[in-house]
Parts: sequence; structure tokens; C-alpha cells
Amino acid sequence: MKKLLLKQSFAFALGMLLVFPSFYFITSSLLNEFGISFFWRLIEPIFAIHANKQFGFNENMLIAFGPVLAIAVNLPQILLTNFHADQTYLYISLRFKLRSQSWLIVAAGLFSFGSVVLYQLAENCRR
Repeated sequence: MKKLLLKQSFAFALGMLLVFPSFYFITSSLLNEFGISFFWRLIEPIFAIHANKQFGFNENMLIAFGPVLAIAVNLPQILLTNFHADQTYLYISLRFKLRSQSWLIVAAGLFSFGSVVLYQLAENCRR
């Protein structure tokens, strides 16, 4: 039985919307450290203006957990699972689709989430 939770195009678009803010924040921060500040200056007012925080939207949560949600939405598009049981064994089969645009979202999400985790470890484990 084959059942998809989301259509692939919708999952890709939702994953892009979830992973883009984090990916853009990380790459613009890295480029800013190397002297290319154009991309950082585009998003700096979002973090500096206090009026943006009145609506209750926390962009830090989107940066931290958007990639995780993007991976969770797109992983069922590339991971195919089969379960089969007989009286003594439970067989589980995992297969990956090699040609899928969802790999781009999963890779960008892993990069973004890994970068955020490494940043938090480096920032909080300083002496």
C-alpha cells in the first residue's frame, strides 16, 4: 500500500519556506565575517527593531527549528518504508529515492541545523 502524506511539489515548497530563513541567516553571517556585508545588511533591521517583536513572532525559533520541520516534511518524500510480518519475524525495508528534489531541502536543512547546533555549542561552552 502506497500512501503519500503530502504531494512532492507542496512538500518541496513548504520545505523551502522553512529552511530558507535559517540558510540565509547562516550564509549571510559567514559572508559578513569575511567582509561581504551586503547580505547581512538586508536582514539586520529585522533583528534590531524592537517593533518587530511586538507581534509575538520569534524569528530565532524559525532559524533554529525551521530546518528540522523542513527535514520532517521532506523525508517521507525520499524514504520509502515497507513492513511485513509473519508469525516469528517483523521485516522492515527502507529504500531511498535517489532522484528527488527533496534531497536539496534535506541537505540544506541538515547544513543549517548542524550550523546552529555547532554555533550554540561553541558559544555556550566557552570558558
